[in-house]
Amino acid sequence: MAPDPSRLDERDRTRIREALLDLCLEPGFRRADLLMLLGRAGVDQATFQSGYLDLEDCLCHVFSDARDELFARVEAAVEGRPEWRDRIRATAYVFLDFLNEDRRVAHMSVVDVREAGGRPQMLSDQSFQFFLDLLDEARGAGPAQTMSRATAEAVLGGISLQLFAAVAADRALDAELIPGMMYTAVLPYLGREAATEELNIPPPTTRRDR
Repeated sequence: MAPDPSRLDERDRTRIREALLDLCLEPGFRRADLLMLLGRAGVDQATFQSGYLDLEDCLCHVFSDARDELFARVEAAVEGRPEWRDRIRATAYVFLDFLNEDRRVAHMSVVDVREAGGRPQMLSDQSFQFFLDLLDEARGAGPAQTMSRATAEAVLGGISLQLFAAVAADRALDAELIPGMMYTAVLPYLGREAATEELNIPPPTTRRDR
């Protein structure tokens, strides 16, 4: 029978998840091994392998759950916002709040899945495409119609590198980062005037209290 996390007792699944997140933060996924996880989680190898093939498979499942939660929050935040700028801004604040909720989840989501290679990297790339699609919606009207998807890739790539550097260095992700990121995102599509406006726009009212 193939491993399946749903076959694990809820307490064991939670212990394994928490242990993996701890290892992602310190010493980092690439330096961790299964024995380290089992010791932290307090479960035996047979229990672990009833739910996961190996440590990489565990990372993929834990990341996928976190990613799905983030996507659900983004979709709720952008619902009813017809303007592209409003949707992108709401997404940015949701993402920042998500990363700030748990340093371990932030490190796993931004650093570890990218550095792990293989299937985790593929899942990370899929997440990138989700946000890329949101950004690329700007090409739907106006002068931006003449642009290609490469514009969104360049903009999001630059923002992703900025986030990666901050999370990898364990620097605070302050909400004050968002206006600057929005300036970067809006500038190539709507021009300098619209981008400059972003520098003075407050967070959306639907942002979660923190």
